[in-house]
Amino acid sequence: MRKLIFFVSVGLEQPQYAARAFRFAHTASQEGLPAEVRLTGEAVLLLRDDVYPTIEYPKLKQHMQAVLDVPEILVSLCPVSAERLGLGLDQVVHPKIFFKPLAKVLREVSEGQAELIYIG
Repeated sequence: MRKLIFFVSVGLEQPQYAARAFRFAHTASQEGLPAEVRLTGEAVLLLRDDVYPTIEYPKLKQHMQAVLDVPEILVSLCPVSAERLGLGLDQVVHPKIFFKPLAKVLREVSEGQAELIYIG
């Protein structure tokens, strides 16, 4: 069964997109489907330890926490975006969050291991 990768690049300026990515990943997991939330661009900042507590969009915070609470749901960050925005793994809100290069994501998709679903 292919993993569903929910890809989002917008952050606090359009929180409904990130909320959807986390909600879709959580729902997929509840249905027994492997899932991952992939954050790139400004979206990587949503999981920074000093930004996460300030999120004012309730649905986003609710769905993010639901995903963080399920060990099977992967949460990956674009290392290029994180570096550009000064984000290290020592600054994220949960230890399950990891860096995954775009090349690895694309390889998973091209080899049929994953399906990339662009949310926003």
